[in-house]
Amino acid sequence: DVYRATGSSTSGGTRIATVTSVSFGDSGLNASTQYSYYVVARDAASNASPASNTATASTQAKPPTPVTGAIKGKVKGRNGRALAGAQVVLRVNNVRKFYTTNRNGDYTIKDLPAGRYTVRYQAKGYRSQTITIRVKTGVAVTRDVNLRTR
Repeated sequence: DVYRATGSSTSGGTRIATVTSVSFGDSGLNASTQYSYYVVARDAASNASPASNTATASTQAKPPTPVTGAIKGKVKGRNGRALAGAQVVLRVNNVRKFYTTNRNGDYTIKDLPAGRYTVRYQAKGYRSQTITIRVKTGVAVTRDVNLRTR
């Protein structure tokens, strides 16, 4: 029998499993928490041994909360029609990134660190447009853009 101990004691624990192998894995535990275990062996006649020494293990910390945001939207041209293949250009960590709208004129730029971005929208036959967008952690900012013909 495997027991989850209360403190460092081998008495007063809660039996959490009965196993027939030499290994056991506990689940449903809290992150960043220390747990202690002990074992009581039983023979074929169900005679119990004294409790084993206590073994202690700690669970890992929760993964960090994402610290990124996103920009999404639609690029339109004449008569408010979607512009497929328009480019959306911005700098992320001093690297210029290029994105292309899909056939519906939609674009999504994910995993952006929080901050201000200068975003340029451009398409063949249209004047480019540049706007500043502020991205916040965990938020997808929507920016639709209408480009004018040259």
